[in-house]
Amino acid sequence: MTQDAAYPPQIYDTLATGTKQIRLLTIAGSLNNGRIECRLSRAALSTAKYVVLSYRWGSLGATHEILLNGQPFYVRQNLWDFLNVIREQPGMLLWIDALCINQQNIDERNRQVQIMGQIFQSAAMVVSWLGPENANIEQAFDLMSRVWSSSNTEDEHDHLPVLHSDQSENDLWDSVAEACSLEYWGRVWVVQEILLSSNNYLLCGTKSLPWQVFANFISLIDVRFPCPPRYSRLIHGSKARSYAISKPYAMVRPELQWRIGTELRHDYGKAWDTEEHNLFRTLTMFGERECADPLDHVYALLSLSDEGSNFPVKYGIDKVQLFLTVFHFCGQSAFDEYQTTVPQTPLEPTAQRAFMRNAKYLAETLEVIPAYQKTSAYFHSTALSSRGPSPRPDPCFPRADQTLHLRCTMINPGDEPPVLRSNSLQRSVSTITFDLLLHLDESSSWLMCRRHEGQRSALAVVAVITIKDGARGRGFKILEPGKVAGSMVLPLTDTNIGGKWKLEIQPDAHLDLLRLVILGMQPV
Repeated sequence: MTQDAAYPPQIYDTLATGTKQIRLLTIAGSLNNGRIECRLSRAALSTAKYVVLSYRWGSLGATHEILLNGQPFYVRQNLWDFLNVIREQPGMLLWIDALCINQQNIDERNRQVQIMGQIFQSAAMVVSWLGPENANIEQAFDLMSRVWSSSNTEDEHDHLPVLHSDQSENDLWDSVAEACSLEYWGRVWVVQEILLSSNNYLLCGTKSLPWQVFANFISLIDVRFPCPPRYSRLIHGSKARSYAISKPYAMVRPELQWRIGTELRHDYGKAWDTEEHNLFRTLTMFGERECADPLDHVYALLSLSDEGSNFPVKYGIDKVQLFLTVFHFCGQSAFDEYQTTVPQTPLEPTAQRAFMRNAKYLAETLEVIPAYQKTSAYFHSTALSSRGPSPRPDPCFPRADQTLHLRCTMINPGDEPPVLRSNSLQRSVSTITFDLLLHLDESSSWLMCRRHEGQRSALAVVAVITIKDGARGRGFKILEPGKVAGSMVLPLTDTNIGGKWKLEIQPDAHLDLLRLVILGMQPV
């Protein structure tokens, strides 16, 4: 969700932050010097009556000028095509993300995306814009409407109805296949826009089709209408069909449900019908969907998860930061859920493997596999365990109010890896004042610490050295530890036998620590 061109700041007034407030759009029926004219007004989400646009932003480049609140504003071709069609319906209140959200205000985008699911659920109608006039799509709409109107127990037939005398059945299947193959269906934002709304219409040019008519026809393919093999794989494997059967009994005519029966027991449908709406499962289910901003692989699906309302939306972070946030957030949720049934017990290995499979899938989606490859320590490293060493995998999902204790060991010069004795490292740390070097157990990180003046039994972290494996062999990176800086390092025992220490990390630094220890990267 990004805006192509800059625009005058006076276009947007400020939305109230304490309430769920949105902007709504009205379009003038006539053109203003050849430009479409739009006006924005604020409304409370709880009381507003509006129509939401679901569409593809389309190719890059906002090339069409409109007037928005009297100011020039540029939009992309696909949105301009829709506005040009819908202006024939003056007075309609619309919600369109590219226009109703100040895309250049990151804080506003974060807040609006957080309530996006509610925006679609509360809409009087959601219009799925499939693009300008298209003869094949319109033919498919006509076919589906004819099937809907003839679908009853008295006069239904197991063949496609004839639309024109010179038309073959293959022509009809061609149009259906094209309708199911549009790029629109592959957008990640479409998932919640369709699944959360209660009143959908498809719109192609000026031709509209109620969603239940579309879902009815798609659900009956190969149940009532045998589909030729050349089209079957294309249609059955399409994302359009997965949407059509995801909520079938709300959409398909009651008298036809007996015809469908178990045919609708599709993996997608079963997954959506389940009550296990956890975030990791949802991200895995829809990970192959497309979006321009990689962060939207997560943010566009939050509303489909029971936990999504608690997940922080932060545009401007990078993909690795997002992956780590999801990893930590879902890990905490998994551990909390498990503890309600088996208190004080580590997460079972089977559950751990399932969790890590989901993490790998998300890492592949975001293209941050190196980050995933280093997260196995999240379960297996005692350095990330608040309960100390354990012979079995011991997950660390510290609660928001818990202090995390990490075990550290004082380094003996003879035990230092060669990289810590290299001249290049010595030059890099020459400007850092430290008294002791501690190894963070079960990790590739070392803490540079200073003794507190007047407190010989306590240390403070001033920097972190992390070993990095690269194409040229092993190297190192000096990290500024962010919130971890100044954290207390205390002896494990009064006599501190063997140089054993513990590092206390405050709750708000847990994620920073995960980045430092596992990924060896700059903290958020």
